[in-house]
Amino acid sequence: MNNSLSLNPVLTNFSPNIREIIKNILTDVDFGVSAQRLKINTGSYKISPNEYIEKYIDSFILEIPYAGKCLEWEIIFKEEDYTYAPDIDFINDLFLFDPDIDIISDNIPSLANWNITDSKCLNSVIRELLKLYKEYQEMRLHTENCYSRLSSEYQDLVNNSDIPDTQVELYIDNGGAVHLLIGITVDFSCLPPYIQSSLDHGDVLNPHKDLAKLKVSFVKPDCSKVQNNLQLSPHLEQTIGSASKLRIPIYKKETTLEAYVADITKLLKDRVEQIANHHKMKSEFITALVARCGLSMVEYDNLLFSKATLLFDHNNVYALVTITLGDKFPQEKPKITLNSIYNLKNDKPYSQNLDSCPYSPRWKCDEIIKRLLAHLQEQIPQFHAVAQQHFSI
Repeated sequence: MNNSLSLNPVLTNFSPNIREIIKNILTDVDFGVSAQRLKINTGSYKISPNEYIEKYIDSFILEIPYAGKCLEWEIIFKEEDYTYAPDIDFINDLFLFDPDIDIISDNIPSLANWNITDSKCLNSVIRELLKLYKEYQEMRLHTENCYSRLSSEYQDLVNNSDIPDTQVELYIDNGGAVHLLIGITVDFSCLPPYIQSSLDHGDVLNPHKDLAKLKVSFVKPDCSKVQNNLQLSPHLEQTIGSASKLRIPIYKKETTLEAYVADITKLLKDRVEQIANHHKMKSEFITALVARCGLSMVEYDNLLFSKATLLFDHNNVYALVTITLGDKFPQEKPKITLNSIYNLKNDKPYSQNLDSCPYSPRWKCDEIIKRLLAHLQEQIPQFHAVAQQHFSI
């Protein structure tokens, strides 16, 4: 779907002078570890029926996903003069409560040198503020005595592990709980493709990239109560299974943050390798089957390589043979289904599962196919004879 069209209802609330600026922050999906779009809350803005002068929204709340939370920052423009940098109110937060002018110029240059002609100006301000916000949270973690253990483990994670600093977000809530959102670095490019039908509104469930995010919340600073949650993008859930099926280990009190992240990373890497190997074997099997039985092939799955159907002929007696490969092939035996093209049973083509086909997961694909075709030569006449007992088409 065209982003400009879908954003029109929001953009028309703003002056033409800043619409490109607003559009830029709403279409950028690369904010932070969550890689989610920012949202705008304009509140209950209404115009009187007698108000004929066009009036635009000059302030709004920007909802920013961060460390598994949602930051709410109010952006306030000077009415009808957008050449002035906006004021920013960090709602319910002491961050930059009374900032020195040098802090602004040194850390938020895009705000100090506001340029309305640059469509990325507000985007840059938000990114610079998020960087400073993280440093503010880190300062709290490292200076408050109750977090001495977590401070040390956090330093080990960002300095010694393979996790880039940009893939770690930190937030300390008003109750003193420490929340971390960590991007797990794993190569997902070898996984099967993502199959998804279009949604009614044209969006997709996996619009950006494959992401695995580990949310760890230390409810108590001494690590005696820890909540963890692995979040997977839709493609990963489709291919490797939901996080609940991965059997994520619990976070024990004697566990270190660096070691725990390493365990989760290894768990994901092993699972991805396993799925990739199954997909490779399925691809090899279907490819070999097409090469061997190309003229008899009715259809086959050339994306996930999970199924193939061929029209099998034995002495001019035909049957449709459907071969279905499970996600654990070759350890899991293929499912073979015979369908009659002559006879019905309960108004449907007569069918039968063929469970007796010889099989070993140690055989190569060519051997599996050779044994299958030989077995079909024996079974099709028997299948046809049984089918004749039912109504003819």
